[in-house]
Order: sequence, then C-alpha cells, then structure tokens
Amino acid sequence: MEGLEWQSVQADMSPESDFPPTKCRLKYLVCTTPRSGSWLLCTGLAATGQAGRPAEFFTPVYGQAYRARLGLTRLVPVQYWNFLLEHRTSPNGVFGMKIHFDQMEKFFPNEQAQKQFLARFDRLIFLTRRDKLAQAVSFWKARATGVYRMTANTVADSLPSPSVYYRFGDIAHALALLATREQRWLSLLSHFADRTFSLDYEDLAGNYGQSLERALIALGLGVAVSAIDPQPRVLPQRDHVNEEWERLFVEDLRGSAAQRIVRLAAANTDAQRPYGDLLAPHEQQA
Repeated sequence: MEGLEWQSVQADMSPESDFPPTKCRLKYLVCTTPRSGSWLLCTGLAATGQAGRPAEFFTPVYGQAYRARLGLTRLVPVQYWNFLLEHRTSPNGVFGMKIHFDQMEKFFPNEQAQKQFLARFDRLIFLTRRDKLAQAVSFWKARATGVYRMTANTVADSLPSPSVYYRFGDIAHALALLATREQRWLSLLSHFADRTFSLDYEDLAGNYGQSLERALIALGLGVAVSAIDPQPRVLPQRDHVNEEWERLFVEDLRGSAAQRIVRLAAANTDAQRPYGDLLAPHEQQA
C-alpha cells in the first residue's frame, strides 16, 4: 500500500491540484485522531471547490512529495507553509488542512507552541468517533495493512492480501493511545471554544450531506452548501474482518488477565471517563 498511498499524496501535491494564486482570507483546521473519518470529511469539503483542498500536509509523506515536486533536499517549514497557502487556497480565499494530535506534538512539542499554531486558524473542526473500539480496530488494521483510504479509483488487486492477524494487545494499546490523544485535543481546544465546531464520525457517515452542510455553515461557508456532492469520495473500509476482531476483543476482555491489561493501559491515558464507557456499545451486544 505504500505505493498506493504515495500515488495519492503525489496527486494531492501535484500542479494539477493547484489553485490559482489567491489571497487567503479564511483558514480552518480539522483536529482529529486516526480513523475518525477525516478523509471522508475533507474530500467532501474539497469537492465543493469552495473550502480549499484540506489534507494531512504535516506528515512526512506530504513533505516528501513537496520536496520531490520542487527538487529540494530538505524542507524549510516557513517556505512549505507559504507554498501551501499559495497553492491550496481555493479561489474564494479559503485554506484548510487536517492534523492528528501526534503530528501536533511532533511539529509543536509544547503546549504554548501548539496554542500559537491553532491561533493561526479562524475556525477549528474537532472530529471524533464515538465507537472507540471500532476506531481502535480500524487503526490497527490500517497500520497492519497500510491501507488508510480507499476511493473508487483504488484497484482491488493492488491492495495487500488479508494476511494480517488479530492481536488483542495491539488493539488494547490503540484504545489507550486514541483515548489519550482525544483527551489532549479536548484540553487544548478548550482554549479555542469560540471558534471550534464538533462533529463525530457516526453522524458524518450516517448523514453525510447534512454533516457537510453543518460543517460548511460552521466555517462561515453557507454559500457552498449548494455545491455539496452527495456521493462520498472515499469508500468505507469496515468489513467482516473489523467485525470479527471487535467480537474477539470483547471475548478476550472477559478474561481477568486481559481486563487488567486494558485497565492498566487506560490508567495511563489521562482520560477522565471510565474505560468501560469506551466499550459499552460492544459489551451490550456481547
């Protein structure tokens, strides 16, 4: 999948994806954690042609594509930021991007620097996922397969074979990691409550057009609502493998040793809510 992901990123960063140079009047940032539907949201916003072309620009692979395009041996952050504003601002003056909390920590290692970065944006979208077990399973599956997004152009034969295996410990670790990062987002975004709009994956996936409309209005882009494409640009990746791994995890969680492992991981998350709440939907089904 490295080849497929690299092709997608190259397309995102290609001259063909450039907008004509336009002065930026509105910047927004999608603040999220992995497997929360950020590509679903961002491709939907981009499809309007009036919300920039938001992508995960602060990742090594996007930086690599930028350097390859310009023939650079290293990335200079200020120059890269200016490049993005110049080439990824839509004709109506809107620029958007998305970022995960671990990327925030890598680029901005302390809270003050993180606040300064968020302050650059006029609007913030906090995108979460209510079903944390489904999110953790999806996270581990994506890590194991290298498949992070699928579109109608993704060729099935080019996907890796499903020779990945269920691992209780890795999913438990993912649960703790995702809970930690979400709580850190909550803490950081509490300083920007007046400019933050919250949305969750379940609403986005279940009411796609309506969720995009709400997001556009929150961004002050109500005029773009009529340009919403009701057909999502990315495909859902949840399948029978996800369902089976969720079932196996809940079964393993019944064991006393497994419960101790998960609760120990949860104790290190800084999460304010009981760990059991994260699994409630699945425990009720079990």
